[in-house]
Amino acid sequence: MNKESGERSVEDWSSLVGGYLLQTESGDEDALNEALLLTEDFVAAHPDSPQAWMNRGLALWWAGKTGAIDAFLEGERSSGELDGACHHCCLYHLGRIALGDGDVEEAVIYLRKAHEKDPSHLLTLHDLGVAEARRGKSKEGKRLLQMVLEADPDFPGAAKNLQVLLFGEGS
Repeated sequence: MNKESGERSVEDWSSLVGGYLLQTESGDEDALNEALLLTEDFVAAHPDSPQAWMNRGLALWWAGKTGAIDAFLEGERSSGELDGACHHCCLYHLGRIALGDGDVEEAVIYLRKAHEKDPSHLLTLHDLGVAEARRGKSKEGKRLLQMVLEADPDFPGAAKNLQVLLFGEGS
């Protein structure tokens, strides 16, 4: 970490890293590699910042590297009630990772907490519906997916997931 990077505020770091993370969504590998390097410096410069840990977790997760869970856990622990958006983001991604790993019980725990933080976040609501269905709570899964579709009828995957649940029960 250079002297200049240590003098950046959390807001400056978040803005800088956020720009690179947005570029990664379009598949820009160079931007992802830069985000990985920058988030390492961000965490070193501001080790108590939930935003630093959240951004580090996002970069590691998108890169498919180990350490994302630990970064999101640290972001979740350090954010608490202070930063609702950051806390929600860490909880949501912990739930996504657990769901992807097949640990639906843990996914439901994190996604419920994320939903409590931001009830209007449709990705959380959708993934919670999927997780509930996977753990055998199809009625709850259907209810949550229907809520997503009521808010956004074109939400990617929600209609298909709801159809699978309805077909599976013969409803």
